[in-house]
Amino acid sequence: MADQWYYQVMGEIVGPISPAELKKNVQAGKIEPQTLVRKGSSKWVPAAQVGGLLPKAESTDRAR
Repeated sequence: MADQWYYQVMGEIVGPISPAELKKNVQAGKIEPQTLVRKGSSKWVPAAQVGGLLPKAESTDRAR
């Protein structure tokens, strides 16, 4: 399912999780700007590159 997300913690893949669960994990501090995330089977990217995922103070637009 395309709306399923995954993230990596210490080399372990966590998921699939819903977009809402992904946001909750950001708010809980489990996902940081450098945490690798992916949507469905897309390639891994740092969470900071996913628009709207992190609070504005933490997200960076340098990579865009």
